[in-house]
Amino acid sequence: MTGLVLVTPFIPAIASLPEGAVRDSLVAQLNHSPWHGLTKADVTFGLFVMLLGTMIPVSLGRRVADGTSLVRTYGQVLRRSVLLFALGVFYNGGFSQPWPEIRWAGILQRLAVLYLVGALVYLNCPRWVRYAAAPVLLLGYWALLATVPAPGGTAGDYTFNGNLAAWVDAQALPGRAYFGTWDPEGILTTLPALASCFLGMMWADLLSSGVRPAKQVFYLWIAAIVAIDLGFVWSEAFPINKSLWTSPYALVVAGVGCVLLGICQWIAEVWRRPAWLFPLVVVGRNLLMAFLLPNVIRLGPLVDRIVGGDVAKMLGAFAPWVAGLVEAGLIWLFLYWLYQKRIVVKL
Repeated sequence: MTGLVLVTPFIPAIASLPEGAVRDSLVAQLNHSPWHGLTKADVTFGLFVMLLGTMIPVSLGRRVADGTSLVRTYGQVLRRSVLLFALGVFYNGGFSQPWPEIRWAGILQRLAVLYLVGALVYLNCPRWVRYAAAPVLLLGYWALLATVPAPGGTAGDYTFNGNLAAWVDAQALPGRAYFGTWDPEGILTTLPALASCFLGMMWADLLSSGVRPAKQVFYLWIAAIVAIDLGFVWSEAFPINKSLWTSPYALVVAGVGCVLLGICQWIAEVWRRPAWLFPLVVVGRNLLMAFLLPNVIRLGPLVDRIVGGDVAKMLGAFAPWVAGLVEAGLIWLFLYWLYQKRIVVKL
């Protein structure tokens, strides 16, 4: 998540590099795959969903332990989901367009739906249900797309316009869709995304299990090897695709997440160097604000006041890099101010 927030300001600088394989590779990693494939940008939202799943047992577990009534907990879950969904609609432009042009689907809307369903499952079902639900959803989604054709199409069509998820959105998704006729955060793709949410809950279970940190890291890295290998093997029949949220995509992202979480756990709990992770903690404490800030507030004019004009001319080829550093620094310093003031923006 820190990568999403603090690397994005450097995209113009990377784009200004001399043409060649290095620049093309870096630019590709900071943008979503045109269709099949996997880049850093593709991985980020998958990790976001898994972190959402991790948060559910942590936050709701406290309420259960405190003896909070289920009715009151349900109300809190519903309130958070509605607010997050409404914030997503606002982020997509709100009600500035006619009703048919409002984008009801989106990143925050998907998180709202996944939080609502994941929380209800956590509160009402034993642990084995969500453990079983993840593979059932991934296998079931693959079976659905592989065997059920869109009307007028063929089964197992994973092309941009021919896939079943696109047809379902075109028929049932209200408002404006991101791709015109269908949306990557649409109806059918929510099923495998829910599986990613359940996989994230497994992280929370492991970290709170009482298992020694070194053994937790071992389990995470073994899980990473299995998930990544299985995902790439599966991709021979079901391509890795973030927009379709294919099952191999969910597995590979889960594997990458296990690697990163294992590294953080090793640094913080095995090496006992939590201070090394402090820059990430500052961003993670206000992750919602970190996500919204650079997208809602234009920081470009402020950056220009600091390193624009003749200062940029003096910096020459380094100007885009310094501008990116200043923008990332401004974002981090604002989040650090919130951290120091113990202000946490949450729903």
